[in-house]
Amino acid sequence: MDTDRIVADLHAHTTASDGTMTLAELTATAREAGIDWVAVTDHDRIHPELTRPVVERDGVRVVRGVELHVEAGVERR
Repeated sequence: MDTDRIVADLHAHTTASDGTMTLAELTATAREAGIDWVAVTDHDRIHPELTRPVVERDGVRVVRGVELHVEAGVERR
């Protein structure tokens, strides 16, 4: 990895929610595109293959994340 330049995608979904790629496909695609870091932020779940906060797959560092659906209700003033 080039330490003078870091390229990251900090919001990616996999087929564990509404994405179109598996985790393996996502990391391979990121590597091919020159992306060093990817945050997997599937909807309302942590990807089951990500057992640690940061793992390395295919030369790409993968950050475990989650995108939460939250209903805040009606705001009253």
